[in-house]
Amino acid sequence: MWALAASIAAIAAAAGVMVVVARQAAATRRLRAEVDDLRRQIVRQERLASMGQLVSSVAHEINNPLQAIVGFAELIRMQHDVPESIRRDVALIHKEGTRACGVLRNLTDFTRQQRDAAVPVRLTDVIAAVAELRRRGLESADIELDVDDRAVQPVRAVFSELQQVLLNLVVNAEQAIQSADGAGRITIRSRDLDGRVALEVEDTGPGLSTEDEAKAFEAFFTTKPVGEGTGLGLAISRGIIDSLGGRIGYRRAGRGAIFYVELPAEGA
Repeated sequence: MWALAASIAAIAAAAGVMVVVARQAAATRRLRAEVDDLRRQIVRQERLASMGQLVSSVAHEINNPLQAIVGFAELIRMQHDVPESIRRDVALIHKEGTRACGVLRNLTDFTRQQRDAAVPVRLTDVIAAVAELRRRGLESADIELDVDDRAVQPVRAVFSELQQVLLNLVVNAEQAIQSADGAGRITIRSRDLDGRVALEVEDTGPGLSTEDEAKAFEAFFTTKPVGEGTGLGLAISRGIIDSLGGRIGYRRAGRGAIFYVELPAEGA
């Protein structure tokens, strides 16, 4: 009887050891997977940084001839003997050339690597820059862009960083809509609060699941298919907003989603 009890105890002990070993092996596999994923993300970020430098260089080269086109179009518009039909065409060339220069300027600001000093920034200007960058792409995707810009108070921030935050939110909203039925609406709102300024991006996509809400701002978390998202956009945005003394969050809006940002108003 004693021998049987000892055998059972030995078997139980062995089983316990096997469980511990299995858990350690699983933990090691998870750690290796996380390290491999982190390595891939770092490589991807390095490639993105290189692409940013390339985009900035190309934008600078394209901007020079565009400025010449806009300048000559303005000179033609100033001449009094130009037929009205030609004047309308030249006005369109001037308008679209100016718009293209604005897009290139926004791209150059967005890809700039060095951190600038915080200055008073109007959310109106940030919203206008991002809308200029994404409006055509959204139109081609059959996504309507609405802007309800009511904020008056400036915030102390770096313009390009706020542009990056808002662009991340708009692109995420666009991809969420496309993952559903492909058509929908994105609304950008701003308003003044008591000593703070609020910015919201609402979309008509499927929203986040309850499980994903808690992880939305974690680094490397993404609901997109493998290879279609770095999982860094919202994490970087949170870091930027935290550094400015603000807060960023998420809430549901019907069947869609609202990502919101609140920042201290300048002088508040």
